[in-house]
Amino acid sequence: MSKYVKITAVLTVCTLAFFCTEQTHQSDSFPENIVNLAITTHDGHIIEIPGLYDSLVSVLPAGETTKLGAILSAKGFTLTDTGQGNWNKGPQYVERTYTKGTCTCTVSKMYYQITTDSTLLEIHESINCKELKK
Repeated sequence: MSKYVKITAVLTVCTLAFFCTEQTHQSDSFPENIVNLAITTHDGHIIEIPGLYDSLVSVLPAGETTKLGAILSAKGFTLTDTGQGNWNKGPQYVERTYTKGTCTCTVSKMYYQITTDSTLLEIHESINCKELKK
């Protein structure tokens, strides 16, 4: 079984567990489990998490933070790069890069327009980690 299929299977199970429970302690640990998976595999695959935020926004907030970035910081990763922009015909995004030792992780926070005529934006976060070459 390929790594991609394994990661997809793990994410599907984790997502179902996250959305099918009302226990707050599990929902708090879900993002940390995803960060741990990205760090452990450090294969560059992007793991996107819809539903991490339970509210919609109409404007990108100034001084944007990310939930996954906060977890990386708590694990000793250092913020090394930031950026934001718009993908052509896609979401607006905020991107943060964190480094610890030879591992670098990029966290993206994407704002998807929920309908073409809507001003409301749904928020997703994604993470991918890679081992830096020596």
